[in-house]
Amino acid sequence: MVVVDALGKTASYETSRTYPVAAKEVRRAVEAAVRGLPRWELGRSSEAEVTAVRRTRLGFRDDVSVGLSEGKTGAHTNTRAALRSVSRKGVYDFGQNKRNLRELLDGVDRELRGLPHS
Repeated sequence: MVVVDALGKTASYETSRTYPVAAKEVRRAVEAAVRGLPRWELGRSSEAEVTAVRRTRLGFRDDVSVGLSEGKTGAHTNTRAALRSVSRKGVYDFGQNKRNLRELLDGVDRELRGLPHS
């Protein structure tokens, strides 16, 4: 979902995904994915949220956050990851925030499957 703030000054993109594992496993996968991606820098990490900064090729910075909430479905533990990427400058991001989250989600999926980085 594309979002523009109340003043119409900042572009962002939000999405979510549910993983059939505990929140700590998703958090570790997010941290490892960020460390393995070019032009990404890990920010804060807690039980409930991981933040990062992604630099574009032109040097613009986008703030990325992943909120984690764990729940149980029967005997199984699931974790919902709510992802958001926000441009620090500009009203239009030309799809960069969506690409940021797609890149991060691909990395998280690789980490959770134990696949090598491409």
